[in-house]
Amino acid sequence: MTDHDSGEDRTEAIVQNLYNALSQVTDRAADAGFDPAAGLARFNAWLSDRSQTGSPDRTETLAAGTENARTESKEPLPAGPRSQAARLIAATRYALAQSGGVSAVMAEVWQAQALAQAIGSRLAISGPPELRAKALGLTELAGRGCGILDTPALDIGTMRATQLTELGDARETLLGLSALLGEVGIALVGTACAVDDEGMYWQCMEAIDAADESRDRVSELLRLLAAQDQEVVKRGSAAG
Repeated sequence: MTDHDSGEDRTEAIVQNLYNALSQVTDRAADAGFDPAAGLARFNAWLSDRSQTGSPDRTETLAAGTENARTESKEPLPAGPRSQAARLIAATRYALAQSGGVSAVMAEVWQAQALAQAIGSRLAISGPPELRAKALGLTELAGRGCGILDTPALDIGTMRATQLTELGDARETLLGLSALLGEVGIALVGTACAVDDEGMYWQCMEAIDAADESRDRVSELLRLLAAQDQEVVKRGSAAG
């Protein structure tokens, strides 16, 4: 096999990995409060154009397309979040949507996982009893998500996770965190499409998996809350 053939095979593998990742994030984000279809449509258009031109080097065009897709698919932030946790999640969603450049996006991805870790820790200590064991798992998963990434050079005052002192309503917090982690996945796919460094590409792919695992655990916590609500309703009906 020639070097040219090997390079083409590697490019095809990367393109297929990116497409699979974006498709997966799109399927899983339908309930996260935003519509990522614009990002998938742009990626499909890029694939079609690439097949006609035979040129894999479209990083500038793709970077612009994915940046616009993230901004256009982002719903307006809810007005007046009720809790501190909700405000920190909203601030992170906004910062992620506005971030430009690989380093800025990766810093916000780290911030999101660090915030998920802090929320998991607080739920494990003082959250509803039925959530505490699973919340500890969220802390561990989000901690691994941070470990995949280079720790950004942030002042302690700009690290949102360190500002978290109260959660407020657990369901509101978890719903907001689920939306944030879904948006993290889409931002990472766009970044992976735009970088030409193989090491950064694979870091993005690992970070996509980490964000997806954290969001899975958040979904489990939400299901536990829903099951608890149903149990309360059943007990109330039986007592009545």
